[in-house]
Amino acid sequence: MKTTTLPWQSFNTSAGWGAAVWLILLCLRQPDFRQHEWAALVLQLAALVWVPLSLALLNWPTGWLQRLIFPAAVALVIAMQQPAGWMAALWALPWLAVTAIIFLAGIEALFQSGRSAGKWSVAGAQIFLLIGGLATVADRLGLQPFGFDPAIILLTGVHFHYAGLIFPLLLGWPAQRWPAWFSNLAAWLAVAAVPLTAAGITLSQITADFRLEAVAAGTVALSGWLGALGYFRAIWRENLPWPVRLSWGLMAVCLLFSMSLGLGYALRPYWPTDWLTIPSMRALHGTANALGVAGGGLLGWYFFKRKT
Repeated sequence: MKTTTLPWQSFNTSAGWGAAVWLILLCLRQPDFRQHEWAALVLQLAALVWVPLSLALLNWPTGWLQRLIFPAAVALVIAMQQPAGWMAALWALPWLAVTAIIFLAGIEALFQSGRSAGKWSVAGAQIFLLIGGLATVADRLGLQPFGFDPAIILLTGVHFHYAGLIFPLLLGWPAQRWPAWFSNLAAWLAVAAVPLTAAGITLSQITADFRLEAVAAGTVALSGWLGALGYFRAIWRENLPWPVRLSWGLMAVCLLFSMSLGLGYALRPYWPTDWLTIPSMRALHGTANALGVAGGGLLGWYFFKRKT
């Protein structure tokens, strides 16, 4: 019996088709980068492009997940076009299934990580993505646990796709490829920072105590700064093709910028900064992470692996 051939037969081609869909959405929506709609588009970018590209870079085994991931991402796009409710949540369930499959693989990888900072970071990235899937379904249902604003629920989904999955991957891979004290420390901090950030934001929402959130932001920022140092070192010392240098250079600069913004926002109760609001963080921090850090970092590794 002849096997049906789909246009998205690999994670790379899924990411390519996803990029085309996302660019069409961007042209149709023409969002204000400060508003809720941009955060929704950033989430859809992760599902359509960055997650399948991440799986390709993880050398995910060939199987039916390659056939599922693009339709699941498109179903999520349909869910994001609808008002919150049961129908929107049902459309988001296939994407939740994708994150659950990746979560199980992360658990298995964690037991094989030993004491390697890089392997822990890569395994943790796959585990944390499930929280992004759950938060996305909660957003589509219109749930508001602990009285969170709906914007925070959506941003939690976005956060765990980028800071949960992509950020630890981008710090775990160099720790494996070019081990050094700062790259190992960056990877360990990335693993610790994700649950710390979630706990800190939840605690600040319930008790108005911002101390844990500030500690978590400092952990994330230090991890990102050390990660940027590692990439600048690789650009300087390694014989890399120019697309890799350009992509990783963009990523490192955006890391320094976005991590500093995140730290400034978390410290707002102690050192108020009027312009660091949720709308400005969507526009600046979110865009730098979605396009500069995720795009530059993952495309850089894609070009690097093709060359090597």
